[in-house]
Amino acid sequence: MDVAVPFLITESLRRAVRETSHWRLVRRSLLFLATETSAWCLCRICAAAALSLVACGPMSAGESQANRSRAPLATDQRVQREGERSETIEATRRVVRSVVRAARDNASSGLGVRRQGDELTDWYVRQAAQTAATFGNNLGPRAFLTGIGIALDDSDVLLKNPLTREFCQKIESTVERANRLEVLGNPTMLGRRDSLQHFVVSAYLTAELGSLLADTAGLAKELMDAQRGSGFSFADVAADQAGILFAGRVLSGKFALRQLAETFSVTQYVPSVTGLPEGLSADTFQRDYAGESSKRYGELRQEIRSRVQSLPPYRSSGSDDP
Repeated sequence: MDVAVPFLITESLRRAVRETSHWRLVRRSLLFLATETSAWCLCRICAAAALSLVACGPMSAGESQANRSRAPLATDQRVQREGERSETIEATRRVVRSVVRAARDNASSGLGVRRQGDELTDWYVRQAAQTAATFGNNLGPRAFLTGIGIALDDSDVLLKNPLTREFCQKIESTVERANRLEVLGNPTMLGRRDSLQHFVVSAYLTAELGSLLADTAGLAKELMDAQRGSGFSFADVAADQAGILFAGRVLSGKFALRQLAETFSVTQYVPSVTGLPEGLSADTFQRDYAGESSKRYGELRQEIRSRVQSLPPYRSSGSDDP
């Protein structure tokens, strides 16, 4: 078996774990990956290998031991963190509700004026940004990204992931989720619903867990798709990268929420996927993009990022993406 594919995931996880404060949750997620993807040994190998990297946390063994010997957080620090988390939850709830209100207004419109497709996505994102902007520069960007991640995704990927399940359940109940999906309509990116899902979920993961873990999650998803059904899609990778880079600019303040509330347009933030390979089986991916051909994977991935970074909003805001 070619080890290049599991290495892609394991190396990404190694770097991500070193830079995240969520290493205990990462370990839980990897355990989930190792047991839930038994149909594909590559993912199980990746999970098992990466588990050894997080067994002692994101630090070296000596640093980890020193950290464990320290006194726990003082009560006032814990209270402060809990308060900040509560504020984030409430702000995200309001962002999600603003999208639901916009969806209800759209659903009640006449067929001739009802938004759909990319236009509907533009409308939703602008409404979410407008609401998030009211929470200021510290809280607003994260609430916006987690809010659109929940509000515009009709899959259960965030609810199934141990890293994100608890937060999502605090944002909306099962009944609220069903009501949202009933009126959401068919928002898309470049005419594709799957591209929208990849974009908003990657943006959510970047806001909550960082760009490296978001990147790794997207790669793992495509590798599983290659084995199970729809195949590995570089168009999906493009949507993932667009979401990750978009989230990074929002969090850094380079993409201001008030500006997004006025001018967001799918075509300004999502690159063309013309010519990107899709529907690749596991064997085809192994043959064409792993092992001796792994350089092709790196080159195509860089081309995708270049497509994103050549979009007008990126050119005008500099280039310091992770």
